[in-house]
Amino acid sequence: IAYANYRQDGQKLFIDYVFAPPELRGTGAANALMKKISKYAEDEGLKLVPVCGYAKHWMERFAK
Repeated sequence: IAYANYRQDGQKLFIDYVFAPPELRGTGAANALMKKISKYAEDEGLKLVPVCGYAKHWMERFAK
């Protein structure tokens, strides 16, 4: 199971940590999770704030 630790403060959604176990790495599991988190934030009018390196890299590469 891939998961993310996150917290909301006002209109900001902080992504503290994204984890995918070794057997899921390279399969797109963490990417799919970040897409869902991003969609949720967009739907709720929240600003994503990446704390974890993976989330930051993902946002730089894929976020609109």
